[in-house]
Amino acid sequence: MSTFASYAQYYDLFYQDKDYAGESAYVHTLLSKHTQALDNKDCFLLDLGCGTGNYTQHLAKNIGRVKGVDLSPEMVEIASSRHQGLSNATFEVGDMTQYNKEKDVDIITALFHVVCYQTQNAALTSFFENAAKMLKPGGLLAFDFWYGPAVLTDRPGSRTKTFDLENRCVTRTAEPTLYANENKVNVCYELLVEDKTSAERERIEENHQMRYLFYPEIELFAKHAGFEILESLEWMKLDLPLSFDSWNGIVILRKQ
Repeated sequence: MSTFASYAQYYDLFYQDKDYAGESAYVHTLLSKHTQALDNKDCFLLDLGCGTGNYTQHLAKNIGRVKGVDLSPEMVEIASSRHQGLSNATFEVGDMTQYNKEKDVDIITALFHVVCYQTQNAALTSFFENAAKMLKPGGLLAFDFWYGPAVLTDRPGSRTKTFDLENRCVTRTAEPTLYANENKVNVCYELLVEDKTSAERERIEENHQMRYLFYPEIELFAKHAGFEILESLEWMKLDLPLSFDSWNGIVILRKQ
């Protein structure tokens, strides 16, 4: 069973307040600084780790053709069924570290920290190499990530949030454990779902292993795969460089 298998049905509930439209517009603005491909009606964007397709949906509004790829069949099923009205967007199950089926891609995005799920060096190397294989010369790769110096400055703590629905009550608890020698955080999610009518309870547990990244290692992986870093910023900022306060960062890379 894949990560997010049981979690997938509640994913959009947990992130219902996330500003996907505003964040997608931000990414579009950053990309437009470095490529004219967005002005082309045939521009092709590949969204790796697309989840339920929230970013894909908004990016597709301003881009000729968009394809979302995710490792979780459950996520892709939700994305495909919910976004059927998008004639220029398709979705497919695939591992972002191995996926290289497309050619002549203008832009690749990997958003909402999905690159951080690649906790091993081999997986990160494969992700960059396969992205480079699919991009046109001069094509762009954009991804956001947990920035190591900020994570270690302001370490993640336990969080609990309750969602009160019409016939169910869902409580999500996140318990993080840091592994300093692996640059990794293991986030144990526990979901408690209570049926208001029958009072029956279901408990779901998933472990999400996340790797926080440092600029020199991103630079090393990128250079090895044939990329140059064009920009590195604090997430949702247009001119603020990464710092100890930048828990979330974004980089824009260009295939050389």
